[in-house]
Amino acid sequence: MNLITRVLLCACFASSLPTLAQSTGGRAAITQERATTMSLPHRLQPLFKRTKAICFTRFVIEVPASAKVVYGRMTVDTEVSRYAGQAAELDGRIEEYMRENMRRESAGTASPDAVLDDRAGKRLPGEMPGLTHLLSKSGLARYHLHSFFVLGDDIYLMEGLGIFEEDLPRKFNMHEEVARQLRARKDNEIPSGEGICIDGAIADRRSTYENIQLGIRLAEFPDVHFSIESRKNLNYVKPQQDFLDRYASSERMARAHGQGKWYDRIKFFSRESRTVLEWNGQQVLARVPALPGSHDRHEFNFYSVGAANDPFHPEVDIELDTGLKDNKKGARAPSLTDAEALALWDKLLGSIKIRPVAAPVDAKPVVTLGMVSSAGPCPQAGWWKCLDADQDDGRTEVKGGQLRYFRDGGAMPQAILQSRSGWSRLFGEGKTFQMAQPSQWQLIDRRWCARPLQPGSAQLSDARDMVVGGAAADLAEVTLAPGATCACGSPSPASGWWGCKDAGAVEPVRWFAQGETTPDIRYRVHLHWWQRLAGQPAVVARKTAWQLLRVDERNVPIALTETKLAGDQ
Repeated sequence: MNLITRVLLCACFASSLPTLAQSTGGRAAITQERATTMSLPHRLQPLFKRTKAICFTRFVIEVPASAKVVYGRMTVDTEVSRYAGQAAELDGRIEEYMRENMRRESAGTASPDAVLDDRAGKRLPGEMPGLTHLLSKSGLARYHLHSFFVLGDDIYLMEGLGIFEEDLPRKFNMHEEVARQLRARKDNEIPSGEGICIDGAIADRRSTYENIQLGIRLAEFPDVHFSIESRKNLNYVKPQQDFLDRYASSERMARAHGQGKWYDRIKFFSRESRTVLEWNGQQVLARVPALPGSHDRHEFNFYSVGAANDPFHPEVDIELDTGLKDNKKGARAPSLTDAEALALWDKLLGSIKIRPVAAPVDAKPVVTLGMVSSAGPCPQAGWWKCLDADQDDGRTEVKGGQLRYFRDGGAMPQAILQSRSGWSRLFGEGKTFQMAQPSQWQLIDRRWCARPLQPGSAQLSDARDMVVGGAAADLAEVTLAPGATCACGSPSPASGWWGCKDAGAVEPVRWFAQGETTPDIRYRVHLHWWQRLAGQPAVVARKTAWQLLRVDERNVPIALTETKLAGDQ
């Protein structure tokens, strides 16, 4: 909606709010009745003889079968764009982005001395098959991350812009997880499982950020545009009154600028509270008079602030405009009469429903923040804090850092502790050791809520960070992708090259045959002269975990430069 027009419409609505609040029940009931009982005008009836359901986020809307659906901005924790049918053009699209990166660098708009320069501007293969990352410099020690994911015949582009270096691992992980959760769907497919419908796909996840922009174009009335923007709130929800208060003085401003007579000619059909589905909001329906060089037009708007952290009660902004040409408002006369525009508005809003979802199977219990878990399989993806060092009054620290990110099912290792005595601080690295009892890890930040398993989704091939242990007889049924982990001392679940991402490993990459018992990982430790004189060993063995780099039945050496471990984002 044109900003000036929207200001004026909302101001009129604001002035009538006290009356609306007193009569919400009666007038809203009339509006709802009109949406369900009013017969369509003659010219609109052919449009709705054949309809199709369009899925957006967690909702569906019925539109004419001839309508064209246009998607705008989409967010599933990160910005996502679809390039339909362009999977074969992946290389060309990546090269296009690389050329743009080179252009910016040559123009001096990118940082010339960033730490990650050796990775910037290069294609980085993702852990997920079909995923390619492209890291570029944006200047001022920030980076852009573009991740290209081939799904069927389409390319999905995930974008992270202006990222600080310390946030890059989290962004890499996020793009990997989003790609892992995307499942292709046909344009007319309404999925029955949990997840978020986006253009051509469904994301099987509960996201922190969910946003979609959807446009409907009618072939029979090309000047009519209907649009929906749905955005999930976090903890903060705008006051509904803000929709009105922002423009409370707009009528006075219009008259002060000599637009008083034009303002008086605005024809309001409705300025009232309305409930669409379960969304309580307000609507302003008006016919806006022409300005010099333009035509009059319809501008309808419904807005609801939604609720906090509730994907089924998002912030919703719905608009219908007539008289558009080349996306310019008032560029042509509206093709709909007032009655037709009102009927179309009610018909479309009345068709919005919550997408039916099948009952979950074997729902996984939700892990709460603050929960403490022993070393072993991770019960919840997120950031975990090792508590082992807290039990020693600060005299020890966790080698490699006290905070670690683990995926659901990934291996939470037995922590390696390091002495922090004054003597060791003075002369360098202290003695390392492990506690006799299992390490304790506390969840401090959940990356996303645990989702129930849907029928057919609990496949071992999707368990990329599974800690594998048990009889070798069970291994034949296990299919693993790169990134899976195997605890030291357990049989290797697959023949291939396995690596250790911890610094100081003597053999960071080794090949194991399926069923072969994986050894403890040996680490080289720094010894001072007095430690060497005392005969202290320079290599120690620790029970941590091996991570699958590449499934390979043959013991063919793998170049260290080709390895890519989860966490080395």
